Amino acid sequence: MKFNPSTMFSVFENGRSKFNTSSDSLQWSKATKSSLEQYEQQPTDLDYYLRAAWKMLSLFPQDKIYNQDLMRSAIEFIGMKISAGENLKVTRIKFAKIYGELNLFYLEIASEGVATFPRSYTHIVKNKKSKKKIIKKASTVKLKKQKWNEEILMGTINTEELPNTTISLCKSDDEKSIVIAKGKPITEIFTIPLKSAQSIIVTVESAITQAKKLGWL
Repeated sequence: MKFNPSTMFSVFENGRSKFNTSSDSLQWSKATKSSLEQYEQQPTDLDYYLRAAWKMLSLFPQDKIYNQDLMRSAIEFIGMKISAGENLKVTRIKFAKIYGELNLFYLEIASEGVATFPRSYTHIVKNKKSKKKIIKKASTVKLKKQKWNEEILMGTINTEELPNTTISLCKSDDEKSIVIAKGKPITEIFTIPLKSAQSIIVTVESAITQAKKLGWL
């Protein structure tokens, strides 16, 4: 469970009127509980709020005039401090800018009271999900290289688009082809049957001619 500023202020206000007439904290707690039962549902952790309210009432200076609005704001500021995981020093600065340094004692009293709660109420535990580090492995493609009886290197290409590329004339028992192999180690192999090569060349030449007309080359 977490700290509830509204519940804290309600318990404090109900207990304030009974503080001076109670001889001890036990008598005061019973009287405050009885008063709360008349008009609102009892929280299951009421004892924590009663303990905090008793502490706050005990610390309030007798020479100061009580201001209900300042106490409510002080409790709310402590609630915001807990939610934000903020340092009390930062909260003091924020409170003083709005209500003045002379009223900082309200914040100090609220802080002392809330400090009596179990740690689980006043410390936000952030769930840290362990992120698994994903290591990307370089993809490797195993290419089945055909065995040729004859292989004649016709030339190499080393452009930006086709780095480390070789063109070879290759022959096996039943196949004659032009083989284009790209990369070191080889990552891509293109095999063009020799019978189809001539028609491909004509088409490629036509494409180049058209590209020049279009200004692409």
